[in-house]
Amino acid sequence: MPAPRSAITSCTESTTYADSAFANVSNIDALVLNGANTVTLGANADTTGFTSLFGGTGNSVYTQGAAFDNALTFVGGSGNDDLTVTTAAQLANDDIEGTSGQDTLRLTESTTYADSAFANVSNIDALVLSGANTVTLGANADTTGFTRDRMSTRLNSSHVSESRMPSSA
Repeated sequence: MPAPRSAITSCTESTTYADSAFANVSNIDALVLNGANTVTLGANADTTGFTSLFGGTGNSVYTQGAAFDNALTFVGGSGNDDLTVTTAAQLANDDIEGTSGQDTLRLTESTTYADSAFANVSNIDALVLSGANTVTLGANADTTGFTRDRMSTRLNSSHVSESRMPSSA
């Protein structure tokens, strides 16, 4: 018989949680953080069963490494959060919601991102692209929260096609 699953694991200390911190953790559905944290989700975190991560009250940095392939529901905390999603497949499978503060989504895979890739992204203030990308921003990207003004200085060697992106007010 499999071990029973715990609904939530809460971490109340503001600290850095490397992927190795999750090496002996299993049967956890959600990680709830408090304060400012730096969290890396990789192969060890992948085996815990995490499907949700809830950010804390401080400015935090989260990295979803390539080895973490569980679909993730990410809800940022009240600070300025920085979320790195390593693969386009993760972006397609995740639900990402920034909250208050200035939240940034970083995409590190050099690939083509269709507008549909942003269908499950909301309340994100800035998009940062690494490498050579082709990105189409339309109706789905329009609802994310990032704007043309916030993207212009954050793009590297990428081609961006904008069909409906608003300027910030």
